Amino acid sequence: MPDLVFIDLTLTVTEARKVRLDSVTLKYKNKICPTNLENNSLQEKTIQTLIHWLKNGRLNQDEIYLLGAHLYSALLEGEIGTILQEHRNRANELLSIELAFENSKDDIASWPWEYLYCLTPGYFIAHEARFAITRLPGVAPQRPVQVSDPKVRVLFVAASPCDLDLIEFSGLLEKIEALQWVDHADHNKGQQFELLPSLVTEYVSPDDLPAKREKGELQDAKATWAGFKQMLEDLDRKGKSPHVIHFVGHGVCESRVGGQIAFADEHYGQSWVNGEDLAGVLRQYDSVKLVFLQACESAMPTPDVHGPYEAMSDVAHSLAEASIPAVVAMQSKVEIATANNFASTFYDSLVHMMPVYQAVQKGRQSISDKVASGIPVLYLLRYSNEVGVLFPATDQPIASIGPVPPIRTASGRIRCAWCGRDSMPGNKCSWAGCRAQLRCPKQECRGFVEVEAGDRWGDDEVYECKKCSAAFKKDGVVEPQQTVTPQAGGFDRQPTEVTTMLSQTSAAVCKPAVPIESPPRGES
Repeated sequence: MPDLVFIDLTLTVTEARKVRLDSVTLKYKNKICPTNLENNSLQEKTIQTLIHWLKNGRLNQDEIYLLGAHLYSALLEGEIGTILQEHRNRANELLSIELAFENSKDDIASWPWEYLYCLTPGYFIAHEARFAITRLPGVAPQRPVQVSDPKVRVLFVAASPCDLDLIEFSGLLEKIEALQWVDHADHNKGQQFELLPSLVTEYVSPDDLPAKREKGELQDAKATWAGFKQMLEDLDRKGKSPHVIHFVGHGVCESRVGGQIAFADEHYGQSWVNGEDLAGVLRQYDSVKLVFLQACESAMPTPDVHGPYEAMSDVAHSLAEASIPAVVAMQSKVEIATANNFASTFYDSLVHMMPVYQAVQKGRQSISDKVASGIPVLYLLRYSNEVGVLFPATDQPIASIGPVPPIRTASGRIRCAWCGRDSMPGNKCSWAGCRAQLRCPKQECRGFVEVEAGDRWGDDEVYECKKCSAAFKKDGVVEPQQTVTPQAGGFDRQPTEVTTMLSQTSAAVCKPAVPIESPPRGES
């Protein structure tokens, strides 16, 4: 299978509702493209009506296609649509589409753009294996997605208050519990991630509450807002703060206060917390890398209160604006079985070292036959030029050879043998001034190679892969008859073989076709 080339495409909707196109790979910078959003009030009203019906579960399959086609026509007709069509069928490319809005208060910023549908030949962008559509919040990233601790920690939170509809979450919790083990039938084989003690409050019928209290059968509700904050504090003191928080519960979106999610109160009733308050708490914990918001089906009590999925999307936006690196949320009505299927596929993809945006895309594909049930939204902040893999790298210790002390490669990176900089995994060094071969060019090998430190070799020098002994030049040309003979002042040691923790995953094979310059070694 050929390596995937990472193609970046950032679409920023300006205040004037034009689109600013930027792409390092395709060499676009601040290119302004007109859209049908600028002065087509009829199309805007049509889209708004269809979205309202979508959130109320009133659209059938054909009408959802119609909504997606209108969204596509409003935003992507013209040059941008042509670019998508050109790259859609290229098997060795992954096109990452980042959507941003200069005016986050504009109504169109909250539209479900994940439903973008191209009528000819007929496909949802969110269901394409070679596309990945994400939302780009209007804040600067403050922490990487990737976890630096040895193991990812997941906190599962679920609240089903007695005075709201029943939420069934036990099936999903069982799936996540099983996923954490390398072999769920044999726990001695180890964990893939650590599921922390869950914080859940199960539904109790209001009619049964008095009798259960009288018999002493009712424990204190755990999934309260105070209990959630206390658990975060306790885990932090123990050095066990969660990296992932998965919340299952009710949500509402009121015009006065925005999105809210329901915790339980001490009496098992509802206790609403808005997105800004949740963001304010989670902002204090740098360990939190990803928040997953899963809404349940819920009645809408008044005309001024919108559905749970609009609430989850609104809360997700608040968390993203608080610089949580990745936030996933359901944004329209989803059956619990469909939502659970998406979630389990998503986590399974993360465990297999896929970048977050690709794991979401895999999850979307897993429920593509349920398009009427919703397409989840992903807010993603890229930190520097990181790969975007959540799970930590399994770097092996590098033995010191000669007088130079060993230098460890940053988590999720590979040290380039030619320039010594930390580079993104891929065929070529991600530093624009180098672009040397990082993988053995022999198809039967394809292992990553690196050295500990040293001066740059010349372009005509020959490098040896310690895995298969192939000799090749900086540009990847194989020289089978030559051996490695470092010049004076160059490398005075043989390269060590880097761990290939990404070599068999899609994360490892994603690379930017035109890289972003990374800092010289020694700098962070």
